[in-house]
Amino acid sequence: MKKLPPEHAVRLDALERLYLELMGQYINMLRNRLRKSQEEVALAAGLSRTEVHNIEHGLTNEKIGTMQRVCRAVQVSYGEVVTHTDYLMDHPEARPPSGALETRRGKNRKVHATDGDRAGGV
Repeated sequence: MKKLPPEHAVRLDALERLYLELMGQYINMLRNRLRKSQEEVALAAGLSRTEVHNIEHGLTNEKIGTMQRVCRAVQVSYGEVVTHTDYLMDHPEARPPSGALETRRGKNRKVHATDGDRAGGV
């Protein structure tokens, strides 16, 4: 198999990170609409709360089976999440601000890796 030039590999990595971040933001929005905690979604999906946190923040690239369980826990099909994420990839003007996640109160907050669940005074 032919290797990609380094500049192409970096671009693919950046696109993959963006895709995972957008998918995670959508999962976060759906979870908050249901007024479920990360712990509740994790329990329903058979994961740890930390794994749900990592998915919502685009920090991990989970297998399809895991993502399907998370989607069922937030009462949406995996296909809808992928379709929504694909739309946002194709339409940058429709994307939410980078790094903005909804809190249970519906406010957006910027979360940093060192903030954990205490970011924004929540």
